[in-house]
Amino acid sequence: MASKILTLNINGSLLPMPVAGPDLSVVNIVATGKAANATQAGTVVISFSNNFKYTLSTGAAAGNSFSVAAQANVTKAFWDAIIAAMATPWQEVVYPKGGGAWDQTYLPPAGVAVVAPDGPAGSPVAASSPTFAAKQSQPILDQAATPGAVLFVSAAYAAIS
Repeated sequence: MASKILTLNINGSLLPMPVAGPDLSVVNIVATGKAANATQAGTVVISFSNNFKYTLSTGAAAGNSFSVAAQANVTKAFWDAIIAAMATPWQEVVYPKGGGAWDQTYLPPAGVAVVAPDGPAGSPVAASSPTFAAKQSQPILDQAATPGAVLFVSAAYAAIS
């Protein structure tokens, strides 16, 4: 298998991060967000099969990180980006395109049927039924619930201890 590289914009510099290859694959992703207006960096730790990891950090100013509530979505967005990179015929995929903030989306949970929108009173479609809009990709939100505002400012590559 050819190597696959996910290139991330880290504080204006491109970081080519291998995500799969003949002797390497991503085995775990853990995102740690911060409370609203916390002045601490959020992190994403991407662990590889070679016992090394990348630790990506957001800015530490209030609003630069993602929230604790968004941790699972950030983890899912990274997995979705890696899966998308694996599906492309070329070697390198760049996220984000052009801008500085990370605007990767995450897909909704699988296995939930798409149904028609709520019907009029008395129709067989329940008012609580999921709608097509609820099944679309969603953007990652920062601590202030702003989409596309999470900016990773540093990346460290080290052995897993």
